[in-house]
Amino acid sequence: MSLNYHERALQQARAYNQTETFKTKYRRRALVERKLSELLWRHSLRFGRFTGTRKTKLQAPWTAAVVNLKRLGKLLEAVFGGPEGALLRVAT
Repeated sequence: MSLNYHERALQQARAYNQTETFKTKYRRRALVERKLSELLWRHSLRFGRFTGTRKTKLQAPWTAAVVNLKRLGKLLEAVFGGPEGALLRVAT
């Protein structure tokens, strides 16, 4: 029987995966990956919508801004209890 060349690194990685540090980081990573997946698939960021390099380079920041605004709206709705209440409370 022979061991893989990377067996020591694999064992260290498996041991690290059991620590609380890893679990905390992994929770954060899952949230980020979920948002990246939304950008790629729901907002067509995987493929450019426009022709030309300049327009395609503008698509990513604009799409990210819209997703961030959507998230902010959901947070305001949770805090102020509904979209109408959020708008009224922020304006006053």
